[in-house]
Amino acid sequence: MAPPDIEGPYWSPSIVASAGGGRHGYPLLSAVIAASPLIMQRFAHHIYVFAGPFMPEDDFLQLQQVAAEKPNVTLRRYTSRLLDYLNQADFVDQFGWLQYDDEFVEYGGAIAPAPFTEP
Repeated sequence: MAPPDIEGPYWSPSIVASAGGGRHGYPLLSAVIAASPLIMQRFAHHIYVFAGPFMPEDDFLQLQQVAAEKPNVTLRRYTSRLLDYLNQADFVDQFGWLQYDDEFVEYGGAIAPAPFTEP
């Protein structure tokens, strides 16, 4: 079942990309969106991208422009249901949340946590 704030069908396999608050998330999320056509060559999928409430507006607008060209990418600034998305994802790419990362892997999920060195 899809998280309640998804418009339209919830696609599987799904990839969720999140950058926490978003202040430093543009490089990670931009790379995920850019990789979408390469992944699509291997298998059909949908990417749910959450930029975070603190991503600078210019960065978010750039992500919107790129994501608009990819029908298999849904970009949102924020969702209060992120854990629902993460729980239903087949793969997660995010700045590492160590406690959640461990639980996700424990239940069989695949994750690629991005190291984050700034406070």
